[in-house]
Order: sequence, then structure tokens, then C-alpha cells
Amino acid sequence: MATPGSALVGYAILRANYNSQAPNYLDNFVPFVLSAISSAPNAIVERHTIASSIRDVFGVDIPALVVPRLLRRTTREGLTEPVGTDAVRLTPKGEQGLPDLTSALVQYRRKQAELVHEFSSFIEAEFPEHDELTTGDLAANLAEFFDRQAVPVLSQSLGKDSAADATKSGIQYVVAAFVAHLAARDQVRFAYVVEAAKGAMLASVLDLDTSGMHDSLSLDPPMSRGCAGAP
Repeated sequence: MATPGSALVGYAILRANYNSQAPNYLDNFVPFVLSAISSAPNAIVERHTIASSIRDVFGVDIPALVVPRLLRRTTREGLTEPVGTDAVRLTPKGEQGLPDLTSALVQYRRKQAELVHEFSSFIEAEFPEHDELTTGDLAANLAEFFDRQAVPVLSQSLGKDSAADATKSGIQYVVAAFVAHLAARDQVRFAYVVEAAKGAMLASVLDLDTSGMHDSLSLDPPMSRGCAGAP
């Protein structure tokens, strides 16, 4: 679902900006589109570059077929306007109403760095036999775990079964053990983990048919619908 290294940031921003009262679930991804257009080198932006720009900056992978639907929404709302058939630009209204994702990027990148540092220290202390993992992309490992295990992480936040599975081995098991460690001893960082897991679930819905998704989406526990629901 995401580009290694930045996915934790994108997931956290997505969750922080999620609006359960939005007219349509896709509206929650509009800020990413507007930000991508605004940060482009030129005012006129090729449509096909928007998804890759969002992926590069935020780590959120928006399917190519979804981007045109988002652009139709922003155009209908007067935030963007087409330039020919293959490009788009912000309108004055769009420029005035740009979401402030810059400060969010700084905030969540700092939190990601702290989490990765804590994860590296955890591996050195608890899994010294896997110290080679600390030379890899630990942020990507965490994001991949949330992609696959968001529901167990969220269940753990409600005091239910641990996300760790003793039958597993390798990096996924180590990540699960780290999440369990945070749940027991570091509620501040565990709260960030939970928010990232919720964002991962929200992003995963883009791979499904989003028609009618808004009515069934809930951020309130308990979780019972897997990835078709939301955290």
C-alpha cells in the first residue's frame, strides 16, 4: 500500500485528517491531491503525476483509477480546473483553501524517527541475534506490518489479544513483539502506532469498491469487519 520509509507519516496524517462526516469517503484523500498539485514545480500539473507525487511525499498509494475521481470532486467543488485533457491546476479558491500538511509532515516525521530509533534499540536489547535488521529500513518494516496486521494492533489497543504470534519468525515477529512492548510500557509511542494502524486501514479501502463505503465505515471500536471497515 505504500512507499517504504514514508508510509508511517502518510498513515498518521490520513488518520489525523479523517472526517467521518465527510459527504464521501474519498473526500478524506482530497487534501493529499491538493497538496501534491500545490507542491509541484509548475502550476499546471500532469494528471498522471499526481499519484506518484502523493506516494513520494506521503507514502500513501492511491490507485490510478481513483485519482480521476478525486480530481472530478475537486473540480466540482471549484478547487481545481482542467487544463486541456491531461493536466490540472489549482483555482484561486483551491489556493486559498489549501490544507496545511507541511506542519503535519514535520510533526509525524519526527514521531516516525523517534519510533524507528526505539525499534532499533529494542532489537539490539531483545533480539541481538537479529541485529542485522537494524541496518535495513525499519520504518518500511513497521508500515508493512500495519498494512497486514492493523486489526490485531487495534484489538491490542483495546486490551485484547496481542499482535504477536509465536508461530511466526523473522521481521514480522520482531515487529509484533515491539508493538506488544510498546503497548505494555510506552503508551505515548503506542498511541502513535495505533493511529498509524488506523491510517493503514483507511488507505486499504482505496483498493476496494468505495461506493457505499462511507455508511459502513466507523472509527469506533470494536473492530469486527477487517479491512472492509475502518479503525
